[in-house]
Amino acid sequence: KTPKGLSFLSILFVTDGLIKGKNPADLIVYLSDSIENRNEKFSLDAPLDYVNSLRLSKLISESIRSKYKEEVYASQLDIKKVLADSVTFRIYLGLLYEQNDEVKISIHNKSLQDILKSYAIGGALNNPIQYLEGIAISITGVNQNVTEIKAVINSGRSFNYTNYSNYYNSIIDLVEKLIDFEKLDSTIPISSNSFRNYLASAKIAGNIYYDVSNRKYSSAILNTVTFLNNVNLPDNNSSFKINFIKYGNFIGNVAQAQSASEVKGAIEAVALPTGSSSIKKKTPFNIALNTYIGGHIGRETIKGVGTQEEEISSAGIMTPVGIAFSWPLNVFKDERYAMSFSLFTSIIDIAPVTTYRLSNQEDEIKTEITLENIISPGIYGVIGVPVWPLSVGVGWQTNPNLSKVTVDGIEVNTEKYTRFSVFLAVDIPIINLYTVPKRKR
Repeated sequence: KTPKGLSFLSILFVTDGLIKGKNPADLIVYLSDSIENRNEKFSLDAPLDYVNSLRLSKLISESIRSKYKEEVYASQLDIKKVLADSVTFRIYLGLLYEQNDEVKISIHNKSLQDILKSYAIGGALNNPIQYLEGIAISITGVNQNVTEIKAVINSGRSFNYTNYSNYYNSIIDLVEKLIDFEKLDSTIPISSNSFRNYLASAKIAGNIYYDVSNRKYSSAILNTVTFLNNVNLPDNNSSFKINFIKYGNFIGNVAQAQSASEVKGAIEAVALPTGSSSIKKKTPFNIALNTYIGGHIGRETIKGVGTQEEEISSAGIMTPVGIAFSWPLNVFKDERYAMSFSLFTSIIDIAPVTTYRLSNQEDEIKTEITLENIISPGIYGVIGVPVWPLSVGVGWQTNPNLSKVTVDGIEVNTEKYTRFSVFLAVDIPIINLYTVPKRKR
């Protein structure tokens, strides 16, 4: 029920309406009326410049709507014809004057009615002409985008993200021109405007939508930080912004990765220093992106053609990477011998690459390893042993389809393997995602 909260809800409504193909002129009316009604219902102390911006947007938008249902606004050519004839333009300003008599718009303590009256009865028209010319240019963009979207619908094709982005930005640009009230009167000072700030945030939100839709995650992260700055995130959250950029870029880079080497590069860029496994043993709770490098022994189930399954003993190297949820184990009173328990969910396993690199650290792998080759979901219970960064675990995991890496290429399994095993491995936290700090005594 606050003005800021209400404005964001309104922006979300308008965005949803544009995606659903509603007339943008109707959405501007809704945006203005909803603030007016809620302002009265909840006694909101909405900023006056915010309210007047919405009133002015509605007034001008309604005055230039097209009389044809298939169009949103009158064409730029039609508007220019009105602007070119001073008599017709003064009549138009007079009609705005009459309509404004009901809503009482004021701009920096100057009544819009007084401004319009001075133009209607003979004042120089340079300022209002420039104001309407700017709007006419923006209207062209809106009309073009509406025409393109209708053509897409009529052809049976679906919208792409560019269609949505162009349409969305053209509406934001139009509203920015509608509230450019300093153009109406040269005596009005150019100043900050709360509604302009919300429009800037709305435009950035549209850019985030476009970036995510087109898998431009790094750009989406930067735009999100800009968005947070625009909505005045408190300075004491600067650490949040830093971590958001760091880990957001990591997630984006992994999501965009086309090969195992790109995943490796993303991990190395944010990896924690050696010895960070002690965090699990000394804090009440910890969540981390984690890997375990070591050996395992257990039983594999191989699913062949149809419903046939075969079980065999297995042993070898494992290097799963996933999320570890960890708690301390207070087995010994001496903190030097602290232990931990982790519930570890694996996401990928690069064991074949690890095995190859243990014997060959120089030769490049000739065949590209894709992310699909190393996907390996699983779950383990893991005990972190005292003193050393070693862990013992037991659990279940699906094997990656990458089975072997050689200097000549890779071998890929066509059958599905699952494994129940125990392991002994080096515990390597990669990224600390969340930690509950230890209470001070």
